[in-house]
Amino acid sequence: MSVYKRSGVWWYHFTFSGRHIQESTKSTRKTVATEAEKNRRLELERSFNAVEDRRRERVRSISEVADQFFEDYKAHNPRSETFADYALGHVKRLVGKTMVIDVDVETAKTYQTDRLKEKASPKSINEEVGFLLRVLGEQGDYLRAKMRRWHPETFGPEGGCAGIHARSEGRAAGRGEGPALEGDLSRAYAGPSRGDA
Repeated sequence: MSVYKRSGVWWYHFTFSGRHIQESTKSTRKTVATEAEKNRRLELERSFNAVEDRRRERVRSISEVADQFFEDYKAHNPRSETFADYALGHVKRLVGKTMVIDVDVETAKTYQTDRLKEKASPKSINEEVGFLLRVLGEQGDYLRAKMRRWHPETFGPEGGCAGIHARSEGRAAGRGEGPALEGDLSRAYAGPSRGDA
């Protein structure tokens, strides 16, 4: 513990992971400064070791998380705000009450099946599932990787599936063939398939 006073305000400094950390506590009391240093060390250690308490985030519903995502999305992508609102509307309608922690590969497959039964276009379903996975953040990345691992012939670098359109209409879909309703449909993959390499 290393706290010191400078111009009537307490500061702390320490080394963490080879870096010197020196920050003001903006306090005139030494006990507050000592506690602030402990908290800052703990914060850095948790962040460094990826030990974060995300329980509240995981028990939120898809609707809540989608609303928060949409607010950020429309600030950064004003031109596609209307489509994002449309796509997230379907996501919230069909899986909105599901808790984030309960979303898995089966949730995505069920969503795809339900949307196909509603006669939605495969491209729209691709985009909607892409939004669902982006709303989930790291969990969505994990699900995308998991689906890609199960069906590598279906997925390209973006994790998209071109097979849904082909299989839903009973014909081959260009270069990215794969089983219908399997995996991440965030973008139709136009890259080479296994046989093209």
